[in-house]
Amino acid sequence: MINSSKQTFLSTCRENNFSIVEPRLQLLEKYVSLLLFHNKNLNLISRKDEENIWTHHILHCVSLLFHRKFPKSGNILDLGTGGGLPGIVYAIVHPELKFTLLDATRKKIEAVGSMIADMKLKNVETVWGRAEEVGNQPDYAGKFDIVIARAVAPLDKLVKWAKPFLAPLQKSHTMLPDYIPLRSLVAFKGGDLNDEIKQISNNKTARVVDSVTLDTKEDKKVVIIRYL
Repeated sequence: MINSSKQTFLSTCRENNFSIVEPRLQLLEKYVSLLLFHNKNLNLISRKDEENIWTHHILHCVSLLFHRKFPKSGNILDLGTGGGLPGIVYAIVHPELKFTLLDATRKKIEAVGSMIADMKLKNVETVWGRAEEVGNQPDYAGKFDIVIARAVAPLDKLVKWAKPFLAPLQKSHTMLPDYIPLRSLVAFKGGDLNDEIKQISNNKTARVVDSVTLDTKEDKKVVIIRYL
């Protein structure tokens, strides 16, 4: 089943004209192997998802890149990374970007750190701690261009947690079509989001600027919120 899941991942990438060079694909394969290994002792992904790891997790992360692009350089925070999703996936396919993976569960961040070391990824670091606290630390406050969060918390909480991490925009910055804007939160969500979006509609410092449907069958979306 895992091989079938992998083939579906590869064919879907081809259908969307998204190419992954062989060395990057080999790293993704190694990451999948390591994630399954650590999942034996930690609840990094659902046991029910293990056979479909390539479609339910790797493809879920990569599918955003079918629709939107990351900037050509920058620092990105994965808030609540869990088992390294989506941060490690993006770090593999975008070696030119720098990623910091944050999680409040020490055992999870230690497992992620071990995986990063095993894969010899040079563009990733890990941080253990609560977002509310780490965001106020000098080493992390105002240091990131984009914050990403996959199935972490309601939007109103994510909007609050992400803000301290984001760097101010430079006056020379211009938004490019199909690119994720700088100083934004990229939130992977599912289901009906109307109530969550309403809760942040009165926020004077952030607004929803984009919504991307990743999977119509399972109603999976990405909401992009830009801070003013």
